[in-house]
Amino acid sequence: MADSRKKFDVAISFLSQDEPLARSIAEKLAPLDVFVYSKKQEHVAGREGIEAFRDIFRHGCRVAMVLYRPAWGSTPGRPLKR
Repeated sequence: MADSRKKFDVAISFLSQDEPLARSIAEKLAPLDVFVYSKKQEHVAGREGIEAFRDIFRHGCRVAMVLYRPAWGSTPGRPLKR
């Protein structure tokens, strides 16, 4: 049974250097609705950035995909807690 509350089929989390790869994956997953921040900024505009992302990845997608690198999960000024 499909969950109609989900805004996206897939949400991709990635470092900025991996944006081309994330966009390529999103294109290959068509016709699925894929959240790639640089292509779907209107979904987080006007909201606290981290909270908006958290909401999309926790509740707004069916599948969350992480393009992992060692620095993934930290942002400038906010190191990853291990």
